[in-house]
Amino acid sequence: MSSPSFRLQVCGFHQFALAAIALTLPCAAAQAQYTTIDPPGSTYNIAFGVSNGVIVGYQNYGATGFTFDGTSYSTFNVPGALSTQFYGISGSNLFGNYVDSGANGHGFVYDGGSVTTIPDFPGSTPYSTVVDTGQGKVVGGSYFDSLGNIDGFTYDTTSQLFTSIIDPNTIGDPNPSTIVSGINGAATVGTYGLTSGNYGFMESHGVYSTITDPLGIGYTTVNGGLGAYVVGQYVDGSNNYHGYLYDSYTNTYTTLDDPAAGSHLGTNVYGIGYNPAGGITVVGAYWDSSNIAHPFEMTYTPEPGTVGLLVGFGLSGVGIAFRRRRKS
Repeated sequence: MSSPSFRLQVCGFHQFALAAIALTLPCAAAQAQYTTIDPPGSTYNIAFGVSNGVIVGYQNYGATGFTFDGTSYSTFNVPGALSTQFYGISGSNLFGNYVDSGANGHGFVYDGGSVTTIPDFPGSTPYSTVVDTGQGKVVGGSYFDSLGNIDGFTYDTTSQLFTSIIDPNTIGDPNPSTIVSGINGAATVGTYGLTSGNYGFMESHGVYSTITDPLGIGYTTVNGGLGAYVVGQYVDGSNNYHGYLYDSYTNTYTTLDDPAAGSHLGTNVYGIGYNPAGGITVVGAYWDSSNIAHPFEMTYTPEPGTVGLLVGFGLSGVGIAFRRRRKS
């Protein structure tokens, strides 16, 4: 679990809030606009999170983390690390993973000035604890337990306390996994895996609900959300990947496909957040005909009167991790 390849198999999921402003998608979707945002001079790049117009991800197959503010790019590598990946952003805090000079992986939080390394979950396989999301001083992600199963967690960097998150649907399955992709207070969101496939989940105060895109064939992930919306990807009956947006308020799914995608790996959506123009930005990656990943942002501009307050169980923000089990 100490090699860079472990964390590069992990993909993004994201965060819950208890209430948020949300767009009415049918009106906004007509104005959806996809834009490729490859950092200059880089190859195989993925965007994982967005907050207040700032997008984070990694470039060059995960060698370096990057940020993009809509105008300029910045790159970041944890000092002395062999590689660094950003998987989430919340305000001024960036979350992700790095590989140290001894080829051991670590989760971290970067506040713009200093790096805080996240310890391994107690009793986990050494260096298998990965960070995929966070809010404030709390992070979330996954780790390998002593049985070799993947379990989710949250960690409060102030109290230094871990909380294990395991979807009850996985109990008794021979190949269980739970990955936290988003957090907000007592609420979490992510993906759980069974022998039969992968499914998204929402959790609040110990109550879990499953999210499965009806067009997916045993493969739906939850990678992020905002207000009543959840984003992720599903695999259809022809083994093609599609991004989706789920409105938990109306219980409706909308497929999101970047028109530039040219591979069966298609479009994966990892993050959603508000943008400075007053709309919503969705970020992720599409795969071209050579199976090279390119980050994209898709902006929804609301029509007048389409923004409403949806009070209830929702999401805010960015970044998770999920062990990608691609079908071939």
